Amino acid sequence: MVLKMANHELAHIRLDLIDGVFYPKFILTSRVEEVIAKPNECVIYSNGRKSPGCKGKQIKGYAKSDYLSHWWRDQTVLEQQLLEFVEVLEQQFDPADESKHDLKFDATSGLHQASKTSFSILASLKDPKRHITKRHKIKEPTLAECQSIASIDFAAYLTSWLSPQTKGINLRRLFTFEHDISQKLEPICDDKSVPKLKGIDELIEVDAKQDNFFAEQQLRQVLLNLTCDCDSTQESGTRIALGMRKNQTSWVHPHMAALFWRAKGNGQQALRCLRAAYHRSPAEVKDIALAGLGSIMWQILKLDEALALFIKALDIAPETILLHFTLGNLYAARNDIENAIAFFESTLAMQPEFAPGLERLRFVLCRSLAEQ
Repeated sequence: MVLKMANHELAHIRLDLIDGVFYPKFILTSRVEEVIAKPNECVIYSNGRKSPGCKGKQIKGYAKSDYLSHWWRDQTVLEQQLLEFVEVLEQQFDPADESKHDLKFDATSGLHQASKTSFSILASLKDPKRHITKRHKIKEPTLAECQSIASIDFAAYLTSWLSPQTKGINLRRLFTFEHDISQKLEPICDDKSVPKLKGIDELIEVDAKQDNFFAEQQLRQVLLNLTCDCDSTQESGTRIALGMRKNQTSWVHPHMAALFWRAKGNGQQALRCLRAAYHRSPAEVKDIALAGLGSIMWQILKLDEALALFIKALDIAPETILLHFTLGNLYAARNDIENAIAFFESTLAMQPEFAPGLERLRFVLCRSLAEQ
């Protein structure tokens, strides 16, 4: 069974039976061939459908516990269990578009010219490689092999989102209300009461007329799955707004409001919400807001600022695979091949079969070879 991946929003999940124990595995890839289920294999697709192999008695029994029966219906809870809610989706990827698979290797692809302020932005930060404890190395491709490797535009924005579930937060409980929610509200964040965020506000300065934000459609389904059993962004926004009224000191609610605004394409509102979320967050969870801020800076091509924000996030959560993968991409976009290789290798050390990480590592190794 093949699932078309052009508009997927969530990772697929495969259950592997090893020595009588089931191991959930994410399939975080845009390659169609990666989501083909064998006859006896159980794959839970991002749209909630399950392959025929999921009908076996052993599989059904595995899903009967109170905890697992919940993610059996809503796979986002599985990501909470594994403490990794990672969404890595390429913008406008269409597996049916053969032209995107036939690009030849280009050693200059996706390069970013460092701004004049790059050194001042990054000079005060400690070397993020100190957080790398393991690196998964692969055989270096030859020049001949590099010619058959598809070109990657590292400057192209990748939608990513780090969920509060990675901190053990049950989001559904926060947005369930007994009273009528038919009213239409929007989760507006007023960050005027937020004091100056030293070391952060300097990195997120955006002109009030900045208008090159765009709606991150991939985040819409994530938003709906986590806030309501509905297909309405408006209802989701209303639930978040009501939650913000009920709890005006929560860091989770403004973070979810930022997710709403990113899905809608309002970067200015998303920034306000993330400033509030960062200010309210305990020190150990500030990486969630920092990753959100970094993503917005990346979207508007402020790559040095994005890099600095993701490095700060890594300082707080050094074992988060999304942060390692994102840093690999940002370093590659800046043509910092040494650091790009290091972070793609650390990504693969955490998840060796992570296809996007493997593809990008091969490409930067080819770029390094071409520059020798």
